[in-house]
Amino acid sequence: MLVHEVSPGQQAWTISSVLLFNVACGMMVDESFQATNSETWQKEPPALFYDCTAQYVYFLGLLCSALLMNRCGRRTAYLAASLSAVLSWMAICLAYNEATFAVGQTCGDFAKGAGIILGAMIIGEYTDTSYRGVFLTLASACLAFGKMTACITTDLRMVAMFALIPSVLSFVIACSWPESPPWLLLKKKDEESEDSFIIFKGTQWTQQELFQIQYTNIARLQTTDVLRNVYKSLKNIFRPLVVIMYADILMEASGKHLFEFYGSHIFDMILGESLFNYNLFINIIVANGIVISTLLIIALNRKTVVFLSGVMGILVLFLLSVVLFLTCNNSMMADPWVIISIIAMFIVLTNLGCTTICLTWCGELFPIETKSYGLFLSGVMLYVNKRICSNMMPYLLTDFKLLCAVGLTSLTLSLLILYFIAPETKDRSLSEIEYYFENGDFEDYEEADKNVTSNI
Repeated sequence: MLVHEVSPGQQAWTISSVLLFNVACGMMVDESFQATNSETWQKEPPALFYDCTAQYVYFLGLLCSALLMNRCGRRTAYLAASLSAVLSWMAICLAYNEATFAVGQTCGDFAKGAGIILGAMIIGEYTDTSYRGVFLTLASACLAFGKMTACITTDLRMVAMFALIPSVLSFVIACSWPESPPWLLLKKKDEESEDSFIIFKGTQWTQQELFQIQYTNIARLQTTDVLRNVYKSLKNIFRPLVVIMYADILMEASGKHLFEFYGSHIFDMILGESLFNYNLFINIIVANGIVISTLLIIALNRKTVVFLSGVMGILVLFLLSVVLFLTCNNSMMADPWVIISIIAMFIVLTNLGCTTICLTWCGELFPIETKSYGLFLSGVMLYVNKRICSNMMPYLLTDFKLLCAVGLTSLTLSLLILYFIAPETKDRSLSEIEYYFENGDFEDYEEADKNVTSNI
């Protein structure tokens, strides 16, 4: 049989749609639009409309995406999300009054809810295991790059014009995709699934991976014991969800949304005046940290990168706590720029792994046949945690020492728990990861895999 090698360039072309979509989503409403201080945004009607409807539209996007990806396929669900992003930016570009802006912002929230976590799951299913970690980390980098771009200009309509280009390109590229191979196999479209595998991953892997997915997924679905199937499905959703929950706590403790929402306020408190665009400064630091993380992911295991990032973040945060304590007790006089430098170091180090692993694991951990439920539940959990943290921050910011103490405790505990419950997913197929959550280790799967390979 002719062996069809798939180059990184071919995989990059396919996944570029998700990356471009994330760039556009990074520039959307939420933190970035408010950071631009646009005169258009600050008009009262659209702002009030957005505040009242954003969360409901986001959840609607999550729900629609989950239903579509299960019923119609991953490609169809992603096209719907991508199209809503295009409509969002077009509405804002062509807006002539506040109501039109509000419609554009609403479509944008729908796109974010429907597409960001779905994009991570698509990367997990569409890419080879060798490239999956790099592409998932780049997805986080593209979100940061979008936020950074939105902070450069103060005109919301100009932001919309910039964002419309990657949105349209993302939609066009996604139209060229075949459907997800695992989804086709779950729907018992074996020939189409094999053709899709050949396009994405190469003939040399097709027979083995088709067998693996059939073994771990189709056989279970054909079991006549309905209650047993329901129990296994719930267990296979719950265990990855717990890992993602602690990864989300780790992300929030690393200041993911603290610095996006309150970065300017923190820097103003330290320096006493606004000297430059703090939001742009923070997003440049974040983007650089994630780009470095992409290089580390190639060389090191996922968990190694996360724990290196977390431990270094803990040490820097402890240093900041000591400096603030001594300064408040008049034991030393720290220059404000020393504190700013320590905070910048903390942002860079935590973005090496702690803030990116949550989206990465969203794309890797959930079983194929229950991935739609995983998308919805993880999306709801991430949104709720984000809102809880953003509402707590004004109270914690009244005392920097308290903020550092809460951050240190949350970082340490979440890192320790993840050490024991999170699997190492580098170079593991999705079937292997699913087997881990069912059986607790990879060893039996590796033995079975050797038998499969010897029969191919």
